[in-house]
Formats: sequence, structure tokens, C-alpha cells
Amino acid sequence: MEVVILTGVCALFYALFAICAGMAGGSIDKWLASVLYNGVGTVVPLILYLGGARIGKTTWKGAAWATLAGVGVMLFSVVLARIYNRGGNLSFVVPALYGGAIVISSAFGWFVLRERMTWLSGAGLALILLGIACIVTAKLGSV
Repeated sequence: MEVVILTGVCALFYALFAICAGMAGGSIDKWLASVLYNGVGTVVPLILYLGGARIGKTTWKGAAWATLAGVGVMLFSVVLARIYNRGGNLSFVVPALYGGAIVISSAFGWFVLRERMTWLSGAGLALILLGIACIVTAKLGSV
């Protein structure tokens, strides 16, 4: 149950990020936006970590994967800022972007990591894909 609650809280924070990034769009250089997104996200946890808030062990493997995740966040931030600077709006960008990320991540878990997927999970992913198709079709003005 705790994982479900924490996932909901995490989704709220991610939505806060998406909304604020969208509001900044058109008003900030994409590189500076990335520096600010990632800088705050780096400095605050680093201060807490160095201040003794260490929970759990750290391995080289974990540090390497976390570093690669940071590269992904950096690239994501730059492209996201560019999308918003080019006139992307929240009602299109957020569902298409995050829905696509859900499908890609789930497929990776299923095919590469051999995680179990139930028919209900597959149906949920199919609905996400259908939702993305509807949003993209509406954006392109085909309907």
C-alpha cells in the first residue's frame, strides 16, 4: 500500500514539474531551463546526502545506473524546454510524452527484464496507446 501512496505523491510532483516547465516555455532558453530544472534537483538532494541523510547502501553499479539516469533527465529537460519554446502546450505534450514513456518503459521491462505482464496490464497499455493516438490525431487536425 505504501508503494501505491508514494507513487501517487510522485505523480503529483511530476505533474508540478510538467506544469511549471510548460509555464516557463517561451520565456527561457532551453539550456538555462535544463540547468535550473536539474540544478535544483541536484543541489538540494546533495546537501541532504552530505548532511547525513544516507539511507541504504551504494554500489558502483547503482551509481553508474543513477548517472545514466541523470543523462536521460538532462536530455529530457533540454528537449522538453525546446518543445515548450516551440509552442507545445500541456494538454498535448504531457499526455503524449508521459503516455509514450509508460509504454516504452513497460515494454523494456517486459521484453528485456522479463517482468511479468498480465492481460489487464496489456489492456491498460493498449488504452494508453489509443489515448495517445486520439491526442495526436486531434492535434494534427484530422478529426
